[in-house]
Amino acid sequence: MNYKVFNNHIQIDNTNGYTDIHDFLDDCCIPKKKQNVLINSKRAYIDKKIYIYFDEEEIDWPISDKNVEVVYEDEFILVVHKDAGYIIHDKDDNDCLNARVANYYQENNINSFVRPIHRLDKDTSGLVIYSKNSFFQSLLDKQIENKDIKRYYKAITKGNAKVNKEFIINEPIGRNRHKSGTYIVSKTGKEAITRVKCLESNHAYSMFECELDTGRTHQIRVHLSSNNYPIINDPLYGVTDNIIPYMGLWAYKVIIPHPITKELITIVDKERKDFKI
Repeated sequence: MNYKVFNNHIQIDNTNGYTDIHDFLDDCCIPKKKQNVLINSKRAYIDKKIYIYFDEEEIDWPISDKNVEVVYEDEFILVVHKDAGYIIHDKDDNDCLNARVANYYQENNINSFVRPIHRLDKDTSGLVIYSKNSFFQSLLDKQIENKDIKRYYKAITKGNAKVNKEFIINEPIGRNRHKSGTYIVSKTGKEAITRVKCLESNHAYSMFECELDTGRTHQIRVHLSSNNYPIINDPLYGVTDNIIPYMGLWAYKVIIPHPITKELITIVDKERKDFKI
C-alpha cells in the first residue's frame, strides 16, 4: 500500500479494500480500547483512503550529550548501532542508548517517545530497532514476538567447526540457581531455538552466524557455550582472549517488514574490520 505522511497524520491508499476501519486497526495490532478512542474522536477512518491521525508525542527520556550512530531511518523506524560496554535503558544513566537516541531526536526535531522494540546485552554490540511512532509500536512488538522481524548475529568462539556446517540448537534455557544473573540449559527452562552456521574457522577459532527463533536472555551465549563453542571475552560463559578487545557477539543484521507496505527492509550494521578471526 502506498502512503503519504503529513505533520500529524498519515494517508494510506486502500489497495487492500478495507471497508471497516476496525479491520485495518486490528492488522496494526491496535488494542480495542485504543481503537474506540481513535474512531470516536475521528482520528481513524476510511474515506476512499485510510486516514490515521497520530497522538502528540514528545521525547520522554533524559537526553545524553553523546551522539548515536544511525544505520537506518524512515518515518516509522530508527535502527542504531550500539557499541559493547553500555546498556540500552536506565533512567539514571545519561550514557545509555536510549539517552543517546533522545539526543538524536532533539537535534533532529523528532517529537517521539524513545521506544526500543528489543534489547541487547551490555557486552553485545550491534543493531537496535526503535519505533519512532507509538501507533506502530504494537505492530513492531508483535513482529518481534512472531519472528517476522529476523535478527542475525555473528559470534567469534573458541573451537574448530567445519565451514558451512549448519545446525539448530533446540535446548530450553532457565535461570542458574547457583549463580545469580546467569542462565543454563535446563529441562525445566523455556523453549530456546538458535539456528547456527559456521562462516569461518582456523582450527583455534570459529565464526558463526546465528539466527534467533526465540529471544531468551543470553540465548546465543548459553547455547554456543553448552555446545563447546564459548564466545570470546564473554564474561559469564566464554573465555578471555586478546584477538578482539570486546565480547565476540555482534548483532550485525536485521530484516524488518515495513509497517505499511510489508516490503522487507534488510539492514546491515557498519563494517567492522576488527571483527575477525
